[in-house]
Parts: sequence; C-alpha cells; structure tokens
Amino acid sequence: GAAPPAPYVPVSADSTDEDFLPTVTARLKFDNGLQARLGFSKSIRRPEFGQLNPSVILSRSNNPFVQSAGSAGNPDLREQKSNSYDATLEYYFSSGYLAIAGYYREITDRVINGPAVETFDGVDYNVTRPRNIGSATLQGIEVSGQYFLDFLPGALSGFGLQGASTLADSKIGGSDPLAGFPLQGVSKYNYTAGLLYDK
Repeated sequence: GAAPPAPYVPVSADSTDEDFLPTVTARLKFDNGLQARLGFSKSIRRPEFGQLNPSVILSRSNNPFVQSAGSAGNPDLREQKSNSYDATLEYYFSSGYLAIAGYYREITDRVINGPAVETFDGVDYNVTRPRNIGSATLQGIEVSGQYFLDFLPGALSGFGLQGASTLADSKIGGSDPLAGFPLQGVSKYNYTAGLLYDK
C-alpha cells in the first residue's frame, strides 16, 4: 500500500519590536524663486500577512526533466528598516518649476523572494520563500519639472507639461549570498510624463 502521509507539524513564531521613527526636515529659501530642502527620516515596512503565512504549496512534476516546485511563507520575517537622507534644489518661476533631488537610503532586513531546494516525502522541490537580506543601499538622482503653456491664447493657456526622470542605483551588502547585486524590484531608470490642464 501507499506510504502514510507525513504528520502535520504546528508552526509558531513570536516577535516584539519597539521603533523610534524620527523625521527632520529643513527648507532654505533664497531670492528669485530658489529654495533647498534637506531631510532625514527613519521608517519601517512590516511584512505582508501572506508573506508570514507558514503554509507550503507544492506542485509535483511528472516530467523527469522539470524540477518540482513550491511556494511558502516565512513566519520569522523581520520588518524592513531604513534611514533616508534627501536633498532637493528647486527653482520656481511664473509658469512652473524645475527641481533636482538626491537621495540615499540605508536599508536593513529588506524582504525578497528566494528559491531553495527542500525535500518533502522524499521528493526535492524548488520552493520559493520570502526572506530578509541583511543590508542594502539605494541612492539616486531625480530631475523633475512642470511648465504651463500660458503664452497660448484663450483656453489653450491652461495646458501644461509635467515630467520626471530618475536614476537609481542599489546594492546588497553584508555576507548575504546576493551581496554585490542590485535589489529586486528596483529599476535603474524611471521616467514619467504627463499633460496637465488647469484653468
């Protein structure tokens, strides 16, 4: 007869956190529409409930050339913490603004999804679980602006353009197996553009 199924093993996890999350901002205003902003903040991002769910979902492959796969949560995930440093130089004029901003983030315990081979009932599965990475940095520059075409006649003068472009660089540090690689889900180049109307 068939082997009896493996017994269920209860899973429990417990954690307590106390976080102090200060924010400091400053604005320096100059003549002729020029101003600078400086900022520092600490923030946290807690794992989503589904990421903490310890259940395992397995999909067994009947093809010997295809690895059986699975997915699972991780009840031991820690919250992501970051220290953020920001500096912005902004120029405002009658029909819009231009701004350049720099930012730097020190991130600990970022949650990523990582696969690993795990064995269930004698079968190897490639199981993807969320896990924390020890440390990472994220830095970049953003240029943005807005301009209304107020030189156009009548109702057309309410049209405007808005856009931004960001260059981001991220790197995983510490002794993590992914050390030296960029963070998951962070694009190096980002662009946005929009058409506005305000009259």
